[in-house]
Amino acid sequence: MQAQFILTGLLVGLLIGLTGMGGGSLMTPILVLLLGVKPTIAVGTDLAYASLTKGVGAIQHLRQTHIKVWTSVRLSIGSVPASLLGVGLIARLKHTQGVDVDQIISHMLGGVLILVAVALIVQPIIRTRLWPEDRPVVFFKRLEALRKFRTFILIGIGVVVGFLVGMTSVGGGSIVMIALLLVYPRWQMNRRVGTDVLQGFFLSTAAAAAHWQIGDVNFPIVGQLLIGSIPGVLIGSRLTKIIPESILRPAVASVIAFSAWRLLVL
Repeated sequence: MQAQFILTGLLVGLLIGLTGMGGGSLMTPILVLLLGVKPTIAVGTDLAYASLTKGVGAIQHLRQTHIKVWTSVRLSIGSVPASLLGVGLIARLKHTQGVDVDQIISHMLGGVLILVAVALIVQPIIRTRLWPEDRPVVFFKRLEALRKFRTFILIGIGVVVGFLVGMTSVGGGSIVMIALLLVYPRWQMNRRVGTDVLQGFFLSTAAAAAHWQIGDVNFPIVGQLLIGSIPGVLIGSRLTKIIPESILRPAVASVIAFSAWRLLVL
């Protein structure tokens, strides 16, 4: 048993509980850059870990009534099949002679991480500029215009997220959090987090099962990560109203951006 995997699980579990993201965005780069795991194995292993961790987090958020289940289901209608398509593409690339799949995944991972870092920074800007609650006429007109398209927007976002997660295990939480902010601007942060965690559980479970089928899951590493992550996500779920988002967001974005740069130059 290696302590670095347990400590990594604890750190990422805390972030999942706190923000609804941070799983793949931190776990996969840590596995690749610091712990020396091959990118393809890191993706599959992270998804298996995320499935179990987010399952625990979803139970906790359900107990705290933070989750809108039907919203999670609509996102999953798009994300689950799209994730299987992404895993299928990896499997095909593995059987293509002369293709360095690990390098492709590493560069894809770096590119998606850049999007994640940008998404983290722009969320507060979207909240204050696009949905100005101090101008009720604008706020309610935009809200009314979105209502009729909610289902299509959520399923479409699910398709994009599912494909990215199936290929890289990254991008799900941050993109879904922006989508929920746009579609449900009046929701509190903990409700968006809880709804995203449940959707993330459905998505990561499907993608992890597909990666297991093509041999990309290291279960001993998953077990060690879970020893740290399960208490981490329980603690994080209870801290969503205590730790200021204004401090957490730029710190996580900076770490993710640095990880993206390192992966792109590999």
